Amino acid sequence: MIRLLIFVLWIVFFAAALTALFGIRSAIPIEAFGWKMDIPSGLVIIGAIFFAAMVALATSLMKDFIGAPKMARAKKAIEQREKGLAAITRGLEAIAAGDGPAARREADRAEKALGGAPVTKLIAAQAAHLSGDDAAAGEALAIMLDAPETEFLALRGLHARARRAGDDEAARGYADRAFERRPGASWAFEAVFDLALARQDYAAAQKALERAAKSKAVEPEPAARGLAAILTASAYASQLAGDDAAALRDAEAALKQAPAFAPGAVLAARLHAARGDNRRAEKILGAAFELAPSRAVAEAFAQLAAGDAVALDRFADKNPESREAVFLRATAALARGDAGAAADLLREPLQASATARALSLMAAAQSALAGEASARPFLERAAAAPREDEPAADAFFRITADGWRRLIREYMDHARLAPPPLEPPPPGLSAEDLAIAPPAPPVAIEAGVESDAPAPESIDSEEMLDRGAAAARGVS
Repeated sequence: MIRLLIFVLWIVFFAAALTALFGIRSAIPIEAFGWKMDIPSGLVIIGAIFFAAMVALATSLMKDFIGAPKMARAKKAIEQREKGLAAITRGLEAIAAGDGPAARREADRAEKALGGAPVTKLIAAQAAHLSGDDAAAGEALAIMLDAPETEFLALRGLHARARRAGDDEAARGYADRAFERRPGASWAFEAVFDLALARQDYAAAQKALERAAKSKAVEPEPAARGLAAILTASAYASQLAGDDAAALRDAEAALKQAPAFAPGAVLAARLHAARGDNRRAEKILGAAFELAPSRAVAEAFAQLAAGDAVALDRFADKNPESREAVFLRATAALARGDAGAAADLLREPLQASATARALSLMAAAQSALAGEASARPFLERAAAAPREDEPAADAFFRITADGWRRLIREYMDHARLAPPPLEPPPPGLSAEDLAIAPPAPPVAIEAGVESDAPAPESIDSEEMLDRGAAAARGVS
């Protein structure tokens, strides 16, 4: 309806315009070749408009005629491009489906349609990889490497190819080149970082992590944890090489990034203690224990305190609700000679989970209270208890290069020293189990009366104590 109305309006407009033009009464005199005539002005205007329209139409037709071959070539190129893009799409689908032969066919079609464009080599490389033709994949990636628009993709493919071949040096070169061009790319950072850790090049790993953090490829918190772990690994390597000054410098730098990181706190504290600065060592361990009460930090301070019950209680107050604080208080009670208080403190942890350390401490308390026979059941349980997953203070000094690599990644990614254990912690003891210790043996009425027969309870008691001590050392 609207179109019809517009058409009618145009007719009215042209009719009005023609009427107005023909209504002009003036004339334009023309004299040429002896002829003289007067042409109405309206007719002259209409003729001029008609002539201009004819010239414009002729010009347009001439332009189309001259440009027809070029337009035909452009149309053909568009059709070829559409065919090539369709082939690339089908090739990607074949790659996703794992169909190597189909992917190769589509790669050939795309290359034919697009005239060997570098992007077609991506499909060709993936197709060759799926078909097991490593040489063809390498050739395609090499061609991609020469084109700026596909260079980064080629570097990733060549890096993966080198890693599969076990050529870490070539893989490192490709990863470094990719990371240099795009430091914000996650895969490039991961490749450079992992290769640096694998060869124990902690300086290179630190540099890569700092650059990735600056480029927002790594979040600030994981980056800080990763730097702390890297610096700590470097500190332990320096300490192993005998360079205590460098070890202390790196350990303290690590604690600035993550004050609760137990390996760094333990090493820094021991190095300060070796210099005679026990106050600084206690301060470092206390800051770590307050943030994250770990077994390693508690053991490191217990070794530093050397049986000082007051110091142990004071240290436990930094995180009083933790399980490690209970163990420290129990150790302090034993150091004071108050075995009853130690046993009372250990009941709650044992009811929660009967670990080897808790059982060994209870055995020591029961031995002081009622003798070796009373400690035997707890020693037996301690010897049979599974190894604790949380590392002891001395364990950090035995970590291998691969162990540090895994620890750095675990702490950086998940803020923990090791993956969660596969098995649950040991179950706790019931009230009946905690009451199995026999009372203290009665004192003989006559000092001179002695029994020649050995008491059954005393047989192998020293052996049982040795077993308990060995179990305690095994989990420390």
